[in-house]
Amino acid sequence: MQEGQNRGLAREWRLRSGDHAAAYRARREFAQELLGLPCQSADYASAELIFGELVHNAVRHEATEVQVALEVDEAVRLRVTDDGPGFWVSEPRPTPPNAETGRGLGIVRAVARDLNVEHFDGTCVVTAVLPLAPA
Repeated sequence: MQEGQNRGLAREWRLRSGDHAAAYRARREFAQELLGLPCQSADYASAELIFGELVHNAVRHEATEVQVALEVDEAVRLRVTDDGPGFWVSEPRPTPPNAETGRGLGIVRAVARDLNVEHFDGTCVVTAVLPLAPA
């Protein structure tokens, strides 16, 4: 998105449950899209990490279809919508040191500027405000 263009939806991806190759391609495309955003400050690595964690969880655990949107206005947001039962944001739980899973949401919570989970009629919408400041 070039400076001066309308802000709003910058890019959107649609993925299917279990399609980890498509999720990986989408993550690469997302990283490239971020580099094109006019930002005055940016933590691109953390933004890509947020994308990877949220999209991987949706593709792996929950949904038959996953919609991912990169939105730009006064903030840069990643919105992941799926048709799975979702999860509830609660206080972080300790993860055993040898556990292979269970750290992703805690990582997202630590690096995102904000994290919100909403449930609507059989869908789960996770919105993360990315650590990027649009110009």
